[in-house]
Amino acid sequence: MANSRIKQKLESAISKLVCFQPLYGEVFLHLNKRVANNMPTMAVGVIRRVDLALFYNEEFIDGLTASELRAVLKHEALHILLHHLTRSKHFGYNPRGYNISADLAINCHIEGLPDGALFPKAFDLDDNESAEFYYEKLKKEADEKGTDYDGLIDGKGDTVDDHSKWEDFDDDIIEEKVRGIAEKAIKEQEKKGWGNISGNLASQIIAANKPKVNWKKEVRYFINKLVMMGRKNTRMRPNRRYGISNPGTKRNYTSRLLVAFDTSGSVSDEELSYFATELNGMIEHVHVDFIQFDTILQTEPKPYNKKAGKKVDIVGRGGTSFYPVMELAHESDYDGLVIFTDGEAPFPPKPKYRMLWAVCEKQSGVQFPYGKKVVIEAKK
Repeated sequence: MANSRIKQKLESAISKLVCFQPLYGEVFLHLNKRVANNMPTMAVGVIRRVDLALFYNEEFIDGLTASELRAVLKHEALHILLHHLTRSKHFGYNPRGYNISADLAINCHIEGLPDGALFPKAFDLDDNESAEFYYEKLKKEADEKGTDYDGLIDGKGDTVDDHSKWEDFDDDIIEEKVRGIAEKAIKEQEKKGWGNISGNLASQIIAANKPKVNWKKEVRYFINKLVMMGRKNTRMRPNRRYGISNPGTKRNYTSRLLVAFDTSGSVSDEELSYFATELNGMIEHVHVDFIQFDTILQTEPKPYNKKAGKKVDIVGRGGTSFYPVMELAHESDYDGLVIFTDGEAPFPPKPKYRMLWAVCEKQSGVQFPYGKKVVIEAKK
């Protein structure tokens, strides 16, 4: 049975968030509250595979100051608002590694967390990145050092909460419930204004909760716009049989598109091949070249056709720089550029040609300063 004093302390903290920072407080109005004294701290998770809940250890809450408790509640709310529960399961990440990475993505936005919380600076990483970004960085470091994730954080702190309740649930139902909660929380916060919630965090939350769009439709629309820009109607030669009064017209398509594949180590062969294959059915009435790059141009531009798109032999696997491929698009006078990338590189100045950035779901939180972004859903 729940300790009434602890329960009141928790409800008081939630009420204060509802009043002053509804982005966080609104989340807990839609969660079951469960005592879980077998758990060391606190956690959001799932019960009965379809219901969201807040689990808490009474002794843990009793040992927190009021401000620390609100900070930990913000931490839990952000796991919901940024869809960490479903993203962790969907992409098949190592649970411990993603636990740490998700905390790094969240903690840099919260003041007043209990001592020992992990922050990106402990790993010489910048703030304001996604959990997936930190996961890839930590995985690479762990592989290079030949250690596990606990070895990486030894002496640096530990995770704020327990993510053991993230593992067994109905993906579609929980995703729908998370999205519904997030939409209400965003709406309530917008009534008050974002206030002391950073612009970067607000952008991440809003982006994570945008309605899903059909990425193939978006890519086709981008290509069709280029086609229309380069379409020219010319008079046809008269047909002697039918006379010259109505010779008709024909269309010449002159638009040129460059499709660039980022072959740095964080984009998998499967992801690149899937995107290349899907492009096959989208390219009509436009001249398309494709190229591979990492920090340099790894191939020359080659005409893109159905045969070329069926199999991509990947070369490169270094870091990422957008400068060489964007300079090539400018110097070669392309009308548009599509870059399939993880987005982890500095951005050159905005170009004059049209741009489309294509990223995988696990990089969906990456923000681009110009151009259109589409998120490529994982192959079912």
